[in-house]
Amino acid sequence: MSHSSCPHCGSTNSIETAGQRYCADCGQLIVAKKESSKEEKKTKVKPVTKTVNQVAPAKHRKTMPPLNLKAIEESRNPKTAAIKHPSALDLRSTSPKPAVRRPVGKHVAPSKKVVPVPQPVAKPSISEAPIAEVKVPVLSRKFRHKLALRDALKSVFAGKTLGIALIATVITTICEVAFVNVFAQSGMYAITESVKAGSINAARFNTLVGHVAWGALLGFVGYLVYHYGLAEIIFRTSRSFDRRNATTAQARRAALGSLAGMVAVDMITWICAVLSFTVVAGANFGFLGTKSLGPMGIILAVLVNLIAVYIWLGLASARHMASYAIVLGQVGVRRAYSTGWALYNRQFGRIVTGLMLVTLISFVVALPASLLHNLLGSGSSLALATTTAVTAATQAIIMVIGAVYFLRLYRFVIAQEYDSELGHLLSGRQPHKSHTGKRLAVLAVITVAWLVITIGLIVNSSSVAGIIIH
Repeated sequence: MSHSSCPHCGSTNSIETAGQRYCADCGQLIVAKKESSKEEKKTKVKPVTKTVNQVAPAKHRKTMPPLNLKAIEESRNPKTAAIKHPSALDLRSTSPKPAVRRPVGKHVAPSKKVVPVPQPVAKPSISEAPIAEVKVPVLSRKFRHKLALRDALKSVFAGKTLGIALIATVITTICEVAFVNVFAQSGMYAITESVKAGSINAARFNTLVGHVAWGALLGFVGYLVYHYGLAEIIFRTSRSFDRRNATTAQARRAALGSLAGMVAVDMITWICAVLSFTVVAGANFGFLGTKSLGPMGIILAVLVNLIAVYIWLGLASARHMASYAIVLGQVGVRRAYSTGWALYNRQFGRIVTGLMLVTLISFVVALPASLLHNLLGSGSSLALATTTAVTAATQAIIMVIGAVYFLRLYRFVIAQEYDSELGHLLSGRQPHKSHTGKRLAVLAVITVAWLVITIGLIVNSSSVAGIIIH
């Protein structure tokens, strides 16, 4: 027997048989613990501790609520559900309730009294009020001459436009009539007598010099008045096309600021025209007068004349386009003329067709006035006044038609060829920043010089004639 206790029942009574121990109470095998020696304890290897990586705790799983078996059973039996829940609606068995109409009294709209708020009226100020940018016009791919002529004819009946044109043409016509009547009395007599005699004396030459000086003076006054009215019409009509208002002060300031540039453009045109005419006349005389050239001379003369026609059409077209560029774009004379010539070369067909149409319409409009002048004549003061009034009205109509038609044409060709500078060339002139004083100073210098020359010729016509003859 051993004193070791049984691991099963805790009894200390054991029986050893065949080298094994059994519990005397429960009969279970008792395994004896072996005692290790000291040497084994020394040689015993310590177990290696393994490092375990820490793992984040798993997220808490949401547990679904338990199934409501009672609700599932009720949904399977709709009859019992309908009884338990009387508020449920069965669309198959229900019918809509009839609408109940209740009497409603007469509807009276509430009175809204709008109290007007007084707003300060802005007075137009040339030096302060900014001018809005031009709206780019919506243009078609093809210029329609018919629509442009229609707009031109409509502008004739615009009261302010026609009034400006009438004032300008009345003054111009009076200057023309005064010169023609005075010249017809003595100037034509001096010319006819000189032609009959085959020579001219000092008295007749003195008369002609005086008439030329008076014609230059009256013509310059009429020219300034006519082009002032033309510039004002162009500026006003362009602003109306852009749906912008232009005050009278702005229009007058723009017209005055454009006069010096328009005079310079016309001077360049006339100088080039006279020089080209002189060259062409000399070329024709040389080619046709040389018998040795024969048919080649005729061919060369025809070529020279064709080139001259192209140049003269270009001068007329460039003059028109440059005038619009000066009035609307406020550009310099050199740039305006180069722009007009470039437009003539690029839009040759449209511009030449426009010149021909306006010329033809001018002849048609002027025909009744010419017939009336031939019928009445200028013998009496009444006939002279009548013919003057009719001529002035005819010139006003022609002035408005030409100005509005070429304005439409100018806007179209600028939009086609100068898209990047569209706003500047169509609305570059700002009347409150147009430096009108400088341009008026230039115009005043030109006017004073012209007046001094013409009045000097009128006063000293006899001495001038004597100097030229002798």
